Amino acid sequence: MANDLEKNGLELESVSLTGFDQTDLEFFNENNAFDAEGRARLAKIIEEKRKETNDIQQENRILIEQRNLAAEKQSLEVKRDEEEARLMQEQTLAFKRQEQKAEISKQREMKEREEREAEIAKNRAIEAAEIEKSREIETQEIAKSQALEQARIRQQQEVEVAEQVKQIAVANKSEEESAARAKAAEAEKTKVEKEEAVITAKLVADAERKKQIEVIDAQKEAERDAVNITVEAAAKKEAAENTAEAILTEAKASADAKMLQAEADEKVLAVEAAGKQALYEAENTLKDEQIELQKSLAMMEVLPELIAQAVKPLENIEGIKILQGYGQGNGQSGSGQTVATGSGLADQVTQAALSYRANAPVVDAMLREVGLVNGESGTLDDLLTGKSEILTGTAANAPVIKAPTPPKPDALAE
Repeated sequence: MANDLEKNGLELESVSLTGFDQTDLEFFNENNAFDAEGRARLAKIIEEKRKETNDIQQENRILIEQRNLAAEKQSLEVKRDEEEARLMQEQTLAFKRQEQKAEISKQREMKEREEREAEIAKNRAIEAAEIEKSREIETQEIAKSQALEQARIRQQQEVEVAEQVKQIAVANKSEEESAARAKAAEAEKTKVEKEEAVITAKLVADAERKKQIEVIDAQKEAERDAVNITVEAAAKKEAAENTAEAILTEAKASADAKMLQAEADEKVLAVEAAGKQALYEAENTLKDEQIELQKSLAMMEVLPELIAQAVKPLENIEGIKILQGYGQGNGQSGSGQTVATGSGLADQVTQAALSYRANAPVVDAMLREVGLVNGESGTLDDLLTGKSEILTGTAANAPVIKAPTPPKPDALAE
């Protein structure tokens, strides 16, 4: 510009900008490097200034809020001081009012107490006068009642004396009558005693006779039971021995047959035929004995159950002291007193237990004798519990006793 002015004969002395503004961004060409650099620099400057503006605004806002908070705190402190001062003043006034009310109440109570004391003194004086008056009246009434009571007592005493005189006379007469009744009662007592003595002697004789009859019947029953047990035990022993011999024979024949089969197969048919023929002949020969054996075996199968049922009431009884001897009868105790036949179940169980314990040694001896139990230590318990050699199959070494042919069931029943 100075050069242009010089060409015209002018000289530029000073210059001043009267207006200065940024070019609008829409005039910048994005494809021009200079425009792009200018555009980027302008954007950076604008954002920095915007951030700086925001920082200044936020700082100013925070400063304003902090100042407002401080002002609010000061205002609250002032209000608190005012409220404390007001409460203190109200409390002081309340204390003053309470003191004044207490003083007024105290004076009122003192006045009321004085009035009550005066009223009480007045009432006491009135009551004292009334009591004195009532006392005088009661004294007069008591004197009057005493006079009436004394008169009534004198009258009652006179009546009682007359009644006692009458009762004495009646008692004397009753005593005479009682003496006469006592004498008659004594005579009646003597008569009754004599009659009862005759009845007692008769009852004693009848009881003694019944006792002797029961003893004899019991002895007969015990002897009959002993014979039946002996015969039955012998029959069972013989049946068991026959069973053992038959089993042994069959086993021996089977062993011989197997040995012959091992030696020569061609002789199997002949050996089997011979064995069957021998068995048939043995069955035909021992047919009657086998029938009796089967009967005995059947009896032996049911014998433990029958005996167990017979002694079932005694299964929970142990340690009973024996006070009854064998042959003494079931109806007589150790003291010789007769037991009534209509006794209860407990008495019947006790009698059964005593009879069982008393007869056990004899029964055990008979069982050992016929070989149904061990010959040295076997008992009826072994036979009942299945421990007997004849039942467990260990009687191979037991002594062989030839017992007579068991009788028919009808004969045993007799």
